This record gives sequence, C-alpha cells and structure tokens, in this order.
Amino acid sequence: MGGAVSGELPELREVPEGWTLTTVRAVVSLLQYGTSTKADAKEGAGVPVLRMSNIQDGRLNLSDLKYVPASPDLAGMCVALGDVLFNRTNSPELVGKAAVVDAGEGMAFASYLIRLRVRPDTVEPRHLCWWLNSAWGREWAARVRTDGVSQSNINGTKLGEMPVPVPPLPEQRRIVAQVEALLEQVSRAKGRLERVTVILKRFRQAVLAAACSGELTREWREEHAGWEEEAADFKSRLTVAVPRKQPVEPAEAEHNVPDGWPIVSLAAIATHLTSGSRAWSPYYQDDGFGTFVMAQNVRPMRFDQSHRQGVAPPPNDPERVRTTVHQHDILITIVGANTGDVCRVNVPVRDHFVCQSVALARLSVAGFGAFVELWLNSARHGQRLYQEWAYGEGRPHLSFDQLRSTPIAIPGQPEQSEILRRVSQLFALAEAIERRVQTATSRAEKLPQAILAKGFSGELVPTEAELARAEGRTYEMADELLKRVTELGTSASPPPRRRSK
Repeated sequence: MGGAVSGELPELREVPEGWTLTTVRAVVSLLQYGTSTKADAKEGAGVPVLRMSNIQDGRLNLSDLKYVPASPDLAGMCVALGDVLFNRTNSPELVGKAAVVDAGEGMAFASYLIRLRVRPDTVEPRHLCWWLNSAWGREWAARVRTDGVSQSNINGTKLGEMPVPVPPLPEQRRIVAQVEALLEQVSRAKGRLERVTVILKRFRQAVLAAACSGELTREWREEHAGWEEEAADFKSRLTVAVPRKQPVEPAEAEHNVPDGWPIVSLAAIATHLTSGSRAWSPYYQDDGFGTFVMAQNVRPMRFDQSHRQGVAPPPNDPERVRTTVHQHDILITIVGANTGDVCRVNVPVRDHFVCQSVALARLSVAGFGAFVELWLNSARHGQRLYQEWAYGEGRPHLSFDQLRSTPIAIPGQPEQSEILRRVSQLFALAEAIERRVQTATSRAEKLPQAILAKGFSGELVPTEAELARAEGRTYEMADELLKRVTELGTSASPPPRRRSK
C-alpha cells in the first residue's frame, strides 16, 4: 500500500502504490443537471429522455423510454458516449446509482440525474461508474444525502466533493476489464439460477397434473385390485354426509382421469361454503384477539401467516360463527388480482375469520382436504377452470355458483394416500433443490460488491507498480497524471516517465 492519504472515511486513508486519492470534481470536465421538461409517455413525439429507471446494475437499459418535446434548449442536455449519469434524487436506496452511456448517444437526460463527463486521459468512465456503485460509493451517498419527507437528494456540490481513488490509467483499464468480465460471469450464473426456479415451478405443476390425472399412480392401480370399488364407496360416503334438497351437479369440463374416479361438485362434498363479512372494518385492531384472513394469506398451496390483520368483533356478532376458520378448511381467493389462489389450512388456528375476498370450504371428510388442495392448484384441473371463469375487468371475481359447481375427481382413500405420499416425496425433492438455489442466489447477490471491493483495493489485477518493477520499466503515477492533465488541459503530449523503484 502507498502512503497515507487524509480522508473522512477510514477505509480510504491508504491507497495502493502508484494510486492517488482525488475528488470527482478534479476528474470531470462537466457536472450538469438534466432537463426539467416533463417527459411524455408517447413514443416518437420528440426527444427520448433518460431517467432513473433506465439505470440498472451500472448500465443503461433503453427498453422503456419516454420523450420530451424537441427544443433548442435541449442541445446542451444530450448525452454523449462515455458520459456517466448519477441519480441524485429519489428514494434513499436509489440515490447514488450510476451508469455509463454506452448507447443512446444524443438522448436528453432528466433533471433528477447529474451528467459527469470525465477529463480525457485521467479516468476511465467505467472506473468512475463502478466506484460510484461500489459499497463505498453507496455508503458515501448514504452519509451525505439530504433526506426529505418523500425522497432524498445529493446535490452537485456534494457530488463534486466525493473522494475517488485513481490508479494509473493502464491499471484502471485492467481493473475495469476484469471487473466487467467477472460481473458478466455472475450475471450468467444468476440467470441460470433463475431458470432453475422456473423449472422447479414447472416441475411442481407437472407433478400436480400427474397426480390429478391418475398418471402418478397408474402402476399402483394395476397392482391394486378393487381400487374402482374403493373410489365409488368413498364417493358415496362423502356425498351422504352432505344432505341437500337439490344436489349441485359438477360443471361440464374435460377431465382426463381414470374411469373409476367419480367426479362430483365441490358443493357435494362440502358441509360449509361461505365468504367473510363485509362490515368488519370498524373492528380492525392491531392487537385484536382475532385474525382476519385476507387474500394475501392465501397463496398457492400455502397458508401464509406472515401478514396479520388483527380484528376484534363483538362477542354476539352472528358473523363470527359463520366465518370462523378451522384446520383442514380450504380457502379460495374470490376477488382481486390473486383470484383463484387456493390453499388448505394445514395448522391449528384459533379466532381466525375469513374476509369478504376469501371463500371458505369445509369438507365432509377433513382428510380429503389434502387431495382437494392438489386438484384445485393443478393448472390442468381446478386452476384451468378458475382462470376461465374469473370475470370482471381490472378486479376479477369468482361467483359462489362457480365455486359450488367446481368439478373434482375423487380417487378412493387408499389411492389418495398413495398420491399424497408420492407428491410429498417429489415436492420435498423440489424444496431441497430450491433451498440450494436460494443459498447460491444469496451468495451470488454478494459477489458484485466483493468483486468491486477487490478491484478498488488493488487486489483484483497486478498493480502498475508491480508490473513496472517486474518488467524493469517506468510508469506514470496517478498523481503525476492528474497534475499533467490539470496543467495541460486535454493535451495529448507525451507523459513524463517515472522509473519504478
């Protein structure tokens, strides 16, 4: 490491040999705010404008552009290749993000961005960009920004004062090249991990489809005599337990299931089918004794208790009995963006009540709930119908007539048990893979900052001082580079040489 350099942050008191510590103001020839003209979403009507949303992971994403009216005033506010754009105002986690203009030359840039144009032959634009996006740069932004009620801000004066470590120019280029090569590898690895997540989702649906079509237990049925009689007997026991004046017939739909699986309506096997009260909002209390089960608590095949809406209805409210949730109940979202999501209450609950956006189905045989949950979550079975049936633009709904007539094929109890056992094994395998993917993803998320930390500490590539000593040559130290450029402006005169020690 080189000699000590004064600075407010301890980690910047030393820089590698041959480096220097300066400020943003010293290495840029232009520090400018963008246009305040309001952007219009209409494409092709004017000049495209770069905004904060176009800055992603240190690069510009031009897939979502808005436009400002063409004007002579924009002439000085259009970016050039190599400019660095710095997000100066927004929510705290977004303030300080930066990107290099490597495409989109001639586009205007918005007022909440600052354009930095580095002095030629002093700092590589991407070196400055990655420094701004590094953990140190983000920490610096967090320390100096001004936090308002709705947003934070860093002005140009503060940005100009930001310390920047500057290696010799050839070393900067090596650092940038290595940083970007490694970040590209990380990006590809994260992409592969994301694809695994998609594959696991498809795998689970394939398992559900095989389970609900009987394919998963085809061999079991071939080896198990009497399964058809068991299925028919099970159907009769279920439907007898739910006496009705007018039985609800299952809706017509194509079902690729074994001939021996009877198809019944949800109403035929449910003793209770209802939704929640519409008038309980006055009883909302964070510390209420009860829990109002909302749509966000109903996730596909998962009763999600991470969100709790407390409620305290009066003891004599008749709605309490009607809307109370029991273990093994089936919950179905019937209103809103997640209409059709289904889960089973797989844990004991007390003083839980469904809201008006959630339907509750209590089955005549509680043990049947696990298979019903599979069926209603299968994209080729229950989910297919619920997606077809949902009505209402902007806010989908399912009606109770639709719920009552939902067709469900019923295997006999022994085959259900075998299906559930096999599904559990296959889902456990998927969950084990998913945990490994999550661990790998968590590690991958930390790698970019680790790479940048290595780069800006002189540990990622050989320093220019080390190479010069090994090769017996001279090199221009960074402080001499900055001094020369300051004195000569943008002159391309030959740099003075310094012999390596």
